[in-house]
Amino acid sequence: MVTRTARATYYIAICVFLICLVVLVVKMTFWPVCTGGSPCDGWTVAGLVAAILGVSTAFLGILGAIALAAWWTSLDKRVEDRVTQLFNAQIQAVQDSINQVKERADELRSKVDAIEHTLPTQLQAVQVSINQLDKRADELRGKVDAIENTIPELELRIDAAQKSAIRALEETLPPYYQQLEYQRKLNEIRDAPLSQETEQ
Repeated sequence: MVTRTARATYYIAICVFLICLVVLVVKMTFWPVCTGGSPCDGWTVAGLVAAILGVSTAFLGILGAIALAAWWTSLDKRVEDRVTQLFNAQIQAVQDSINQVKERADELRSKVDAIEHTLPTQLQAVQVSINQLDKRADELRGKVDAIENTIPELELRIDAAQKSAIRALEETLPPYYQQLEYQRKLNEIRDAPLSQETEQ
């Protein structure tokens, strides 16, 4: 408020100074300065104008110094207001970031709670599946053991069946079997001299 008043006063003083200058120039241009019987030359007029301009300049200088002093006195408050405004903006930005992080943490917490809520049910279902697989494995193990126990018996039966089949075959085809045996021996005798010659 003080700065505005000082600035308005300074502008008004400049306007008054310019008006006085215009009036002075117009007066000296159109009206004679020296009237009456006193002699008047150009240097006297110049001295009068210089004195008027000097007084006006001094007045404007004083007003400028007052305005500058008023501006400097309010500078601390303006800087403090600006810093406070920027600081509040930074605090608000940080607060917004914290709020976003809190919202994200609440989201994650709700998801974790949902997972923790459904986890026992899922674990129970997995345990039931494991128990069923264990039962199935026990059943299959029992069947495998039963099969392994029956394998020797089946081997004995197969051996007995083979032997009985060979006996039956030998009994039913003795002449053919004897002829095959005789043919084999002949082949051995016939091949024996060839193998001896190849060895020599």
